[in-house]
Amino acid sequence: MPTNTRKRQLSVEEADECRRLKQSWEHFKARSHDRGTPVTQEALADKLGWTQGNLGHYLNGRMALNLDALLKICAEINADPSEISPRLVSLVKAIWPSLDSSRGGSSIEGWPFAVPFEAYLALDAAQKRRLGEKVEDFIDGAQASVKSDAA
Repeated sequence: MPTNTRKRQLSVEEADECRRLKQSWEHFKARSHDRGTPVTQEALADKLGWTQGNLGHYLNGRMALNLDALLKICAEINADPSEISPRLVSLVKAIWPSLDSSRGGSSIEGWPFAVPFEAYLALDAAQKRRLGEKVEDFIDGAQASVKSDAA
């Protein structure tokens, strides 16, 4: 039985997120080079525990960003997650309304939540998966609500 191996096409918003991520990566790479400490995709991927190909898929828009990837990459390249993906950041804030970006709470520049970034990184794989499932459930519920409101 043949299976469909084509990957889904990224939405315009997801593609824009990948484009902004790549711009931030290029900026980080240039700053690192200027400081005399050049960095490569392979070196960053190693720090993240990924392959260079996996990182390249995010940077080149072949794979949509997810919350875990967004936060990990942004922490390493000192980028503001809310500037890369307002969509993902707003979903987290919607799930945890108590998160208030004005309170800070992390040593990571640009981290938009009151909960420290280090606390997110401390989650194990199962906890991160459950968080992802909650985000997906929220998206599904929000989309259903918008459709019913439009009807």
